[in-house]
Amino acid sequence: MSNLSHKEIEALIMLLTDSDPHTVTLVKQKLKEIGEDSLVNLKRALKTKPNPVQKKLGPILAEMDQMEFEEQFSAYLSESSEINLEDGAFLLAKSQYPKMEISFYRSTLNQMAEDLKKSLGDTQQPLEIIHRFNIFLFEKERFHGNALSYHDPENSYLNRVIDRRKGIPISLSAIYLFLGRRLNLPIFGIGMPIHFILGYEKETQKFLIDPYHKGALLKVQDCVQFLQNSGIPFHSSFLEKVSDQTILARMLRNLQVIYSKTQRQPELNKINHWIETLLQKGPL
Repeated sequence: MSNLSHKEIEALIMLLTDSDPHTVTLVKQKLKEIGEDSLVNLKRALKTKPNPVQKKLGPILAEMDQMEFEEQFSAYLSESSEINLEDGAFLLAKSQYPKMEISFYRSTLNQMAEDLKKSLGDTQQPLEIIHRFNIFLFEKERFHGNALSYHDPENSYLNRVIDRRKGIPISLSAIYLFLGRRLNLPIFGIGMPIHFILGYEKETQKFLIDPYHKGALLKVQDCVQFLQNSGIPFHSSFLEKVSDQTILARMLRNLQVIYSKTQRQPELNKINHWIETLLQKGPL
């Protein structure tokens, strides 16, 4: 709660329509410091003020909403003792798409997991589980790799991957992983350079899965060849299980590359800050 009265906050809000950009910047900063009270009053002003004022306040409210969720994501990265990939990925998406409802997308994944469970039936054979999983996710649900617009930032935000049913290796792997976790399947992330994949390991059986290519099963030699063709000497550590923190950091680094290439400096600055925050928690 702020120390300012409702009338004082309303007076600040009206200054957002001032013709002086410097004044507007200062007021935005002050309202940001006030926090939730300013957002509540802004939303009320959108309903009660004259239309010309509403038109100016709408974009400002959207901007402040986004700032609020960016701060939530920053706080999660710095304060969480252990990063959970699903929580982090959804908060990252919320920081870019403030109006998205995380609960809706969690419910979507929950329903998909229930449907997947029916598709898997009683089978206990890992190869058959992977086969049925792939049919469900890539044929029934129609998830696929976005080869035509591989560097579109929307490929890295979980809500847009679910909405559009397309993504890049790491985001499609995340969907696969989240469904697998809901069904207690032994699936984990593998941070192979350039191309993120998954592993499935049960007792003495281990499989490498490529969600970007509709869940294709890979052999170690396939990975060796792929990396050599890309000019990267193979090392066995490339196929080891990686933590949720490492996966989230890689999602951020993908966005770092995209925003750097497209010279979107404000977005790049935020991503750089978030990567630095994760690095402070330990090696990635």
